[in-house]
Amino acid sequence: MSRHLVVTLLQRKEAYKRLIRDRFRPLREIAITIEEEELEDEQMDCIKNFHHSLALKLETACNKVVHVLHTCLVPCPSSRETVVYHKICILVTVYAQDRGREDKLC
Repeated sequence: MSRHLVVTLLQRKEAYKRLIRDRFRPLREIAITIEEEELEDEQMDCIKNFHHSLALKLETACNKVVHVLHTCLVPCPSSRETVVYHKICILVTVYAQDRGREDKLC
């Protein structure tokens, strides 16, 4: 892999980190808000649907990342590219664990 591709992968890894951090923060804040307030059933259903929709979008995005990693990148052993590959895999695995899935992605 070229140096440019390695840099691009590192930038993407950081972008995925930001995506996950930014998406989970509001979900946690919503969950805290729900626990602190007494809401009507209709309001609660609306918030739960919104929460579920965001979670599905994030899961879809991460599944696409995993697909790209496993189909497009073939890292060479003992190379810098392998380190980048595994760092991205770790990021996606952490996301999967946070979603309650036990499966290892890499």
